Amino acid sequence: MSKSAGGTASRRQYLYPVMETSGYFGNLTGEGVTAMSALTRHLAADSDGAWTVVFEPEELHLYIDFVRPGTAADPASGMTIEDFLARRPRSPTDTRAIVSLVALVCRAFA
Repeated sequence: MSKSAGGTASRRQYLYPVMETSGYFGNLTGEGVTAMSALTRHLAADSDGAWTVVFEPEELHLYIDFVRPGTAADPASGMTIEDFLARRPRSPTDTRAIVSLVALVCRAFA
């Protein structure tokens, strides 16, 4: 369900469930298709920035990016989940981001 301008819920048909994220997951039925923005979730943050997982539904593109304050996630600088999990953590924030990503995936499959 999505919220209308008045704050009340309106019904929409979704092919996939809407998750609690910062983006809008649009109608994927093909009828009256609305624009979809990227879905993002912060995995871990420190004063330098935040590790963020990003899903772009229109391109079916999933990536992880370290986003510095005042900037947005960039698909060109992002990495695949496999690359992110294969790299050696360089800081406690990296370790927290890995733990957070693994927990997110486990919750998705639970």
